[in-house]
Amino acid sequence: MAALQYLESLRNAHPELAEWYNSLADLYQKKLWHQLTLKLEQFVALAVFQVPLFFLTSFFISLSALVIDGKLNCTSELGVMLSGESDCAAVRVLFWGLELLCLERWERWELFSQGLRLDFVRFIRYAGDALIQLYHNFITDFETKINLLKLAHFAVIVSRQYSEKEAAVGYLGGVIEKLQATREQRIEEPILYIKMQIAIFKLEQGDQKECKKLLEDGKTTLDSMTDIDPSVYANYYWVSSQYHKTRQEFAEFYKSALLYLAYTSVESLSESFKLDLAFDLSLSALLGDNIYNFGELLAHPIIKSLLGTKVEWLYYILQAFNSGDLVRYQELCRVHNAALSAQPALVQNEQKLLEKINILCLMEIIFSRPSEDRTIPLSVIAERTKLSIENVEHLLMKSLSVHLIEGIIDQVEGTVHVSWVQPRVLGIQQIKSLRDRLDSWTGKVHTALLSIEAETPDLIGS
Repeated sequence: MAALQYLESLRNAHPELAEWYNSLADLYQKKLWHQLTLKLEQFVALAVFQVPLFFLTSFFISLSALVIDGKLNCTSELGVMLSGESDCAAVRVLFWGLELLCLERWERWELFSQGLRLDFVRFIRYAGDALIQLYHNFITDFETKINLLKLAHFAVIVSRQYSEKEAAVGYLGGVIEKLQATREQRIEEPILYIKMQIAIFKLEQGDQKECKKLLEDGKTTLDSMTDIDPSVYANYYWVSSQYHKTRQEFAEFYKSALLYLAYTSVESLSESFKLDLAFDLSLSALLGDNIYNFGELLAHPIIKSLLGTKVEWLYYILQAFNSGDLVRYQELCRVHNAALSAQPALVQNEQKLLEKINILCLMEIIFSRPSEDRTIPLSVIAERTKLSIENVEHLLMKSLSVHLIEGIIDQVEGTVHVSWVQPRVLGIQQIKSLRDRLDSWTGKVHTALLSIEAETPDLIGS
């Protein structure tokens, strides 16, 4: 059989992986499709298809030192190559590294640079081609016999190995046709999963119109289905977030990215991915229209990825916004002025950010007052927000217009009576404050009860 012959050729070419190929062949011969699917998932995730980061990290640190010293001619092409993603065969990359390290030891810098450039590209192509060949020479032999959603997962992984986006889209289109030909039930799930990868490719090609169409069709499909696998939801919301990110639609990106995280295990994400996503989420929360609740983001474990990094300041700014702490925000802006200035979106929206934190400061003022004391002098708000009375009135009108509060402004008395505040996800300090107020309320109720008992003993006794 062709599939077994292909595995045999791989076993001969890569004896270090013979045990894996033997397992795959055994499960294939026994037609244990579920077990074979699980084994394939483990195999594809092997380091043989990944850059051995423990090796490359230390190696590239040394490499960067050589570039800084001027010993290595790091051309623009080489820089692009090194900054891109790469999937290398772990065993071969070690030999490649050893060879390069020998050249480095002998100080043969020109040969070192040439070898680095040529071999790195070769390994990228090798690993990508290995997965493509594995699919076409092995998986295709039984692709419709395994779980079709798992097949879609494999197909998407393979599609990312194509160097040309059009070739990848064509390959995925062929997989969709095979799925449709099976006439199995619930093929909408795997087809939608694959179409979302096509949407990503279209977005990367700059075709936003086609990406939007695929998203709209995907939303219709999701709404018509029940009991959907989380991976399908996650894929849809990830593509949606990237579409809105490209268009700099901050609020929409924020919502889609949070929904993506709702269907994704944070532990399954790499540290660099979590940091990038936490950074993007933080900026979109600050800059997004009508986003005045930061509690949900601050409560999510992904936001902790900012701590201990160069962008840690962003975490503390989020905390300042969540608590409506204008003084803290201004202090952070002063201390981290250089980092803030390096973010064009924050610089361009400086006034918008100031208005947002003033609104959150207003909401915090209201939240901190007892329910029976919701008539607030405008002068109190002006003192906390550092605004004039006129600007306080504009701030209140803005808050009323976006339905953050409900109430009545009394210009004659110079007060505002607030009857309702938009619910928020509370932080630890806010929950403690709420607990203290509940304790105070319980004490008042108990005092009232004792007073009634003292004034009406006969009624209580009966």
